Amino acid sequence: MTNWKMAACALGAVAGLASLTWLAWPSQPPDAAAPTRQYLNASACLLTGAQGLAGNPQAAAWQGMENTTLATHVRVEYLAVRGPATEANALPYLASLLQRRCDVVLAVGPPQVAAVAAEAPRFSSVRFITVGRANGLAAATLTTVPASPAGEVRAAVSGAVAAALSQEGL
Repeated sequence: MTNWKMAACALGAVAGLASLTWLAWPSQPPDAAAPTRQYLNASACLLTGAQGLAGNPQAAAWQGMENTTLATHVRVEYLAVRGPATEANALPYLASLLQRRCDVVLAVGPPQVAAVAAEAPRFSSVRFITVGRANGLAAATLTTVPASPAGEVRAAVSGAVAAALSQEGL
């Protein structure tokens, strides 16, 4: 056998072995078959003070939102207002959530609640929930839940978010 015939046979053997390896290789990694959560095209967003999710009632509100996402498959997220604890400082953060097209916006903390009270009447397609009173505001799109105790906040937020989503047909 000549060298070129031996080289062609070797190349054919390598190509055959590569083909068999490719055919026998698993098409997915073993853990890729694990179920993934399919979210609705809806979101509920929490606006907190600089402390984020630390402490109550914001931690309890977040737990209520997590309970809602497990039951409804709505996406949940939060945004913490940085800087001075004022309504004026909270307004751009609220605007950010509204630009993200949050279907439900939940506010915790006096500055965040005041920002929602100021802006809610302008956004009739968004449902707003405040933890604690939104002084002087009685908008059709606003729900208020009590600010304590934590167990009641969690349950009230979960129920209010679910109700807001059902009002929107989500």
